[in-house]
Amino acid sequence: MKTNILLSTIISVVALCMVSCDDFLSKAPSKEENLEIKTVEQLEALIANHNSKSKSIESNKIALYSSDNFEYSKELYKTPKQIMPSMALYQYYTWNMELASDDSNDTGWGDYFDRIYNANLIINEIDKASGRDDDKRRLKAEAHFIRAHNYLSLASIYCLPYGPATKQEDGLPLKRSTSFEERLDRVSLEETYDFIENDIKEALKIDVSLYRDDLRRTWRANKAAACALASRFYLLKGMYAEAEKYADMALKEDDTLIDYTSGVISQKAEVGLDENMMPIMITFPSTWTNRIDDLTFSRETDMYYQKSIITFVDLCWLIPSRRLLNLYDQEHDLRYRYFIVPQFSYTLLVRGAFPGYCTYNHEITSGLSVAEMLLIKAECMVRTGQNLAGAMDVLNKLRDKRISKDAPAEVRFLSASDKQEALRLVLDERSREMPFTMRWNDIRRCNFNEDPSDDITITRSFYEMDAYKVKDDQPKEYTLAPGSRRYAAPIPKNEITSAQGVIKQNRY
Repeated sequence: MKTNILLSTIISVVALCMVSCDDFLSKAPSKEENLEIKTVEQLEALIANHNSKSKSIESNKIALYSSDNFEYSKELYKTPKQIMPSMALYQYYTWNMELASDDSNDTGWGDYFDRIYNANLIINEIDKASGRDDDKRRLKAEAHFIRAHNYLSLASIYCLPYGPATKQEDGLPLKRSTSFEERLDRVSLEETYDFIENDIKEALKIDVSLYRDDLRRTWRANKAAACALASRFYLLKGMYAEAEKYADMALKEDDTLIDYTSGVISQKAEVGLDENMMPIMITFPSTWTNRIDDLTFSRETDMYYQKSIITFVDLCWLIPSRRLLNLYDQEHDLRYRYFIVPQFSYTLLVRGAFPGYCTYNHEITSGLSVAEMLLIKAECMVRTGQNLAGAMDVLNKLRDKRISKDAPAEVRFLSASDKQEALRLVLDERSREMPFTMRWNDIRRCNFNEDPSDDITITRSFYEMDAYKVKDDQPKEYTLAPGSRRYAAPIPKNEITSAQGVIKQNRY
């Protein structure tokens, strides 16, 4: 981690001299010039660099491959194909975390701490820099937002879920400065979450609107995003009243949903090759092959804060499970029409028809959004025993923009007869709206909270494997049960080595 952060720091400091919106330097110094940060404008440029397109993409293999939204079947494994996934995909798919710790392509840990380093640089230097006090307050709050967001992502990947039985389990190393001498010991999960909460409280001091100059600025922290981050955080902690409170605050800032029924996402056909290598027309969503630019993206999503998980590191293919496919009304749910491509495998020269979830050209949005806040509000209303009909009204506000207008009323608008049914409907809607991103977090928190009624057990039918190969003559059933230690991804071994063993690996 030290090596990765040092490299990122050199790159970032050079980059901040080149990307400032105000062009505050006429010449970008080289890394040998030992740039000293002196002004608010320089720190503003560092923020701008953090929010560049390359920095808005995250790596999160466990979310992509370990939940019940993803399925790499035995049939698919034995189907002739041109592209084979890395072993890491199979390891995360079967929750073989001991083997996954050898994944040299897992850049997530280092990337998140790179961003935390930059946030610490701003927090530590802002008071010494020259500039307006209100600019300093704004940038400091934004830096706390960045640090909180990245620490929460790290905790959701590499730590066990937060719950009454896990609070004293290993959390994360808490980096408060830019010093490479700062200790890297993992503190408890409770202390980690307390640290994140304190950063969120500082981030909530952001008074910048989501809209500036009539432009929706989702690539910068803003008041709505800070409230949304707080809502997500408290949902993960099981503090439902607080989660609902901040969801309401975010929705008060902006509750505008993109209306899928207006045709904002179109479809087009392209030529692929079927299992006999004959041309076949395949219908794609317009977002798949035409990656929209950041400004357009900010207008054509429901997000308060722009983040995406990159999907092509181990396989250029998000494979929806049968469970996920069955959750959609395939005739009327526009999310199925716009994002599920039934014969996607033909584009990868696979000798068989397998579906793909296609959005934003190998990126799937994971940012804080209006849709997520509606779903959190509805869930919290259910879990705290409030008016179930009111919770369904919130849920149906989202569905009104996702289900075709010609659908029967009972399809467009859901109702629940009791709390358990209402909770199931909300969790299923979260899968439909945020597959491959929030579903893993949902399984984690449901299986570690104090309510056994929402427990989720996942089973897989695949093959035995070792570190180097899949043994496709040895079928095996895999089970991930509530309370398992395999809900935490392994910290990459190279990060543990670079920290000279101070960082302790997860136990399985």
